[in-house]
Amino acid sequence: MSTTDPGLAAIVADFQSLMIGNDCEIAALAFVVFEYLITFGEEVNFFWRRKFTGATLLFFFNRYLVLLLYTMNISGSASLSKSDKGCALYGLETFALGVIQYVPWAAFSGLRAYALSSRLLGAFVFLLSVVPFAVNLVPYHFGSQSALVPPFGCIAIDSISPEMGRKLTITSRTCLLVSDVLLIAITWYSLGRGRHQNATNPTGISKNGLSLAHVLLRDGTIYFAVLFVLNCLHLVFTMLSLELVFQNGSYLTIFTNPLTAIIVSRFLLNLQAANQQAVAHDSSESHVGSGSGPSDTLVFERVVGSLASESVLVWEGSPQEPGFLSVEGEEVNPVQVHDTRIDEEAKKP
Repeated sequence: MSTTDPGLAAIVADFQSLMIGNDCEIAALAFVVFEYLITFGEEVNFFWRRKFTGATLLFFFNRYLVLLLYTMNISGSASLSKSDKGCALYGLETFALGVIQYVPWAAFSGLRAYALSSRLLGAFVFLLSVVPFAVNLVPYHFGSQSALVPPFGCIAIDSISPEMGRKLTITSRTCLLVSDVLLIAITWYSLGRGRHQNATNPTGISKNGLSLAHVLLRDGTIYFAVLFVLNCLHLVFTMLSLELVFQNGSYLTIFTNPLTAIIVSRFLLNLQAANQQAVAHDSSESHVGSGSGPSDTLVFERVVGSLASESVLVWEGSPQEPGFLSVEGEEVNPVQVHDTRIDEEAKKP
């Protein structure tokens, strides 16, 4: 009976892991490029041709950081970094991009929680969502490095133990899961309560199409469902595959991060589309003399920029209905808009 050298078997397993990982990254990049091509027209219409705001920065940061990262990963796999010095620099660059990509996602989650609840909850959701950023800095602290491994090119090698990798993965993904659950609870409570209060329009759909409140509810639910499942699977699969030197995690994370970027981009595009419809609708109503009340759409830009610079949200709370808005003596859903120009016109003699 022939025996297999354990060291040789480990090397074969490591190289097999690298090959599968490279193929997964190519597939993920192809998916990202396809998605960006089919939504490029919306991107130009809603962001390139509009005033540069915080929402614009968040959109481009989220959209193109992942594209740049996966392009660099594949270029390294193609052995474009042929010197040890170039490989070290390449490894540092890809490491930085891989860590920073969690920041816009955490910011987006925190801003959504803030827009629908309070600063305290928004900050708490942000802190939970940004934990992967801190966790991914740990390998750098322990001397994570890159090495030329023919024929795979420049490869990042983690210096942390499988046991530490397991603990870091549990910490990172658990915080993301808690953040997602808390955020969807805030969304369902805030917007679901608004739909219940608005008996004349329980669907949350305005006369001119989907309101921003409806987009937040619909896309927020999709965001939660997809990422909750992916994070759970990532957690489970990672626990079963922590023996490899070159990859301390599951292949699922290769697809989780691009999917997160795509969902956030779609979310922002849909919010912009709904907001532009609301602005156009309010503008047309003002021309026919019907602008005597507030719009029924949320201006998400209260926390990420000035998508509609003339509209602001006035947040008031009461013991009976905390978190509701007060517009000219009426309690309304917290996802409604108060146009300050209406008050200015009313005060004129």
